[in-house]
Amino acid sequence: MESDPAASAELVRRHAPRAARQRGWPQPTPAAQRRHHTQIITGRVHVSFVASAYSLLMSSDGQDHAEPTPRGRPRKWASEADRKRAYRARKASDLAEPSRLRVELRDAHAEIRRLEKQAARLGRPIEQAERKAARDLVDRAELEDEIVRRDDLIAFWQRRAEIAGRQVRHARHPDGPSRDS
Repeated sequence: MESDPAASAELVRRHAPRAARQRGWPQPTPAAQRRHHTQIITGRVHVSFVASAYSLLMSSDGQDHAEPTPRGRPRKWASEADRKRAYRARKASDLAEPSRLRVELRDAHAEIRRLEKQAARLGRPIEQAERKAARDLVDRAELEDEIVRRDDLIAFWQRRAEIAGRQVRHARHPDGPSRDS
């Protein structure tokens, strides 16, 4: 059996990384296997079994973690089935009591009607006061017009009285000094 130099180089190339990995030396990764910095997993990683493959994942410090730690908010329900059962029970209680829902709806409508009547009752005095204020404004304007009319009438009769007084004086003293100017 002759040794082929290409085959032995291939054998060395394939087994050298395994030996280096066993010693813990860092290995260069080919360009096709390099990951973007957003694809690198940091922190704890868990051992998981997937139906199509078995994968052993390790944390960034290289230690196996036997038990995964849950992330995020703790679950309210122990299982998805419990959650669904609770949802169905809530839904059934709402749908199983239509008479209760009808009574609640009727009571709500009665409360709305009561509040509308109360608002109308409380609004009536306000509307009456607004109408009275509008009438009072109209009456005031009419009274002011009447005052102006009477003042004009008084001024007219005062002028007439002055003219009549001058005519009487002129008739009594036709030669006397005239005070018209």
